[in-house]
Amino acid sequence: MLTDCPDAVAVDMESTAIAQVCRSLDVGFASIRGISDLCGPAANEEHPERVEGASERAASIVVELLETES
Repeated sequence: MLTDCPDAVAVDMESTAIAQVCRSLDVGFASIRGISDLCGPAANEEHPERVEGASERAASIVVELLETES
């Protein structure tokens, strides 16, 4: 992945299957994730102290999108 996208700061492999199914069915899809770890050489490091902040930021984006759609 990093060979194809060397400037990537994150990789979301978990949502790929859902995105592919939605694309094949012509259904809209968005994945909003909180990033609490890094890719590249630092990928093996765990950062539990970042989980809460990442979750809060992801949740605030979802709330903002829902309010915009209402």
